[in-house]
Amino acid sequence: MTKHHSVEVLLIYLFYPYNPKNHNKVVFFPNRHHHTSHVFRRLDPRSRILGAVAFAVVVSCLSGWVALSVALGVAVLAVWLGRISGKSVLFRIAPLNLVVLTTFLLIPWSWSNLDSETRDALFQLGSLDYDREKFRLALRFALTGNSIVLGFVAMLGNLEPTTLGQSLGSLGLPSKLTQLFLLTIRYLSVLEEQWSRMQFAAKVRGFRPRFNLLTYRT
Repeated sequence: MTKHHSVEVLLIYLFYPYNPKNHNKVVFFPNRHHHTSHVFRRLDPRSRILGAVAFAVVVSCLSGWVALSVALGVAVLAVWLGRISGKSVLFRIAPLNLVVLTTFLLIPWSWSNLDSETRDALFQLGSLDYDREKFRLALRFALTGNSIVLGFVAMLGNLEPTTLGQSLGSLGLPSKLTQLFLLTIRYLSVLEEQWSRMQFAAKVRGFRPRFNLLTYRT
């Protein structure tokens, strides 16, 4: 048996015999066992990966408001066609939109120049201006980021993690990175289960975290 065949046998042994109850806890792929028929299931996984990457590249090059709005609409339509649940979509775009919210709250502010007649502020708060151009920049960032993330969710959201790893390997990703990705997916649920057991055992024993040596040791 060649080295290549040995790796394939190892991957099949590791990733196909699984416990669905445990693997449903993998948070990166909430709908991985949901077999509802959708448009993208007919496509080859490699084409789905390349399509998502190509869409992200195209969207990142857009600057017009109409083009960005159309891109966001296409991404939302793709999510709907992919039959991704709303809860799953919100879970995946929440971190990005937290950054977007921080951008809207912090970036557009600037010190007002009382001698300047060309300043363009949406509103003022004391000596601070909420700059209109920086607000547009933050809005463009929000549209671009959400379009790209929704595009990846639509194309890859219902893709099995093992299939995704194997497809990345067939597209030229180094085999070590592919195996690392697959091993990570394999043992995420195992680590989560062990952590839950440790927390439950600590609560049963009446453990309460405090600022003492026992807490650090635990």
